[in-house]
Amino acid sequence: MLGEIGRTVAKMNNSLTYQICRTDDELRSAEDGYKAVVDGLGRNITSKTGDVELRKTVQVYLRDRSNRVLGGVVGHLFGGWLNVSLLWVDEEHRSRGWGKVCSG
Repeated sequence: MLGEIGRTVAKMNNSLTYQICRTDDELRSAEDGYKAVVDGLGRNITSKTGDVELRKTVQVYLRDRSNRVLGGVVGHLFGGWLNVSLLWVDEEHRSRGWGKVCSG
């Protein structure tokens, strides 16, 4: 599916299509799709777990004494679980457990 470079929308059958978004313009044109997926996931989680906090953004940063960012985690909470979108630690500070510390 993702190997079809250059084809943004492709027919799967007579009634369904899929859209692959790679560029900023394609992502902007599909914002309703992103919202539908997040909302659908939220409904699925709350139907099984009850009323829980959903889609709260969480950002944790590792800083040195001069306040320079040396790493961090960006993610969202879904039903008590952290979905990590981004994780980075400066090369000099890797393999010391800082990624684990930042992701809680």
